[in-house]
Amino acid sequence: MSNLKEGELEYPLGERLPQRGTVLDLAPGVHWMRMALPFALHLQGLPVLRVIVTHMQPDHIGLAHWLVERWSTRERECRMWISATDWNAARMATLQTIGHGGKSAARFFASHGLTDPESLARVRAPSN
Repeated sequence: MSNLKEGELEYPLGERLPQRGTVLDLAPGVHWMRMALPFALHLQGLPVLRVIVTHMQPDHIGLAHWLVERWSTRERECRMWISATDWNAARMATLQTIGHGGKSAARFFASHGLTDPESLARVRAPSN
């Protein structure tokens, strides 16, 4: 089923995509970069100030926390931007994994950026 309002959308960039490893300026201070993983950010010395999670899928949200920690410093904080709907969907998906794997699941989540001790304790705990 198609969205009846889709015809009203405007795509200011048309079909234009940045080439891999290059930056496309979207607005002042907002850049779009496509890159392969593993990757190095080519930012010409500029800091990363925000990590924008476009939607809640493990491959899109999975390293967001790691990226925020990686680019946060004492002088400036990198922040994650995500919609409330996607944040809640991620929380619900996380809660559904509680009790499925215990210590090994907690180690896995920790190795992928989950550092909150309370959350890790809930992952380790047996399900009710």
